[in-house]
Amino acid sequence: MALPGLISIWKRWVISYLSATPAKQPSYPPSLKALLKDPRYPNIRRHLRKLYVDPLTGSQQWGTMMSIDGKGIIGIYSLSTAKPIKIGNFETQFLRFKAYLRHGAAKWQK
Repeated sequence: MALPGLISIWKRWVISYLSATPAKQPSYPPSLKALLKDPRYPNIRRHLRKLYVDPLTGSQQWGTMMSIDGKGIIGIYSLSTAKPIKIGNFETQFLRFKAYLRHGAAKWQK
């Protein structure tokens, strides 16, 4: 699966986790594994069946962007430092990608 497709799917995982948040519980997953088995519930509740492989690195390890308070994951990114294969013709939601010469979050994380 292409990286932009995985990023779109990531949004669905987070929305699933957020909408299942009980009162007074953290809104964002503390780890990617929390999407596999939500620790906020006594019974198994899954927002994701497996951790997907990063198509650029071949690994299930992803970089994570944390919430402002540092307690939850709000996004993922590839840990690859390779030059992107696709450099243009992005869908509207991914137009900002054309400015990046390398993968990784350093360019868009503040």
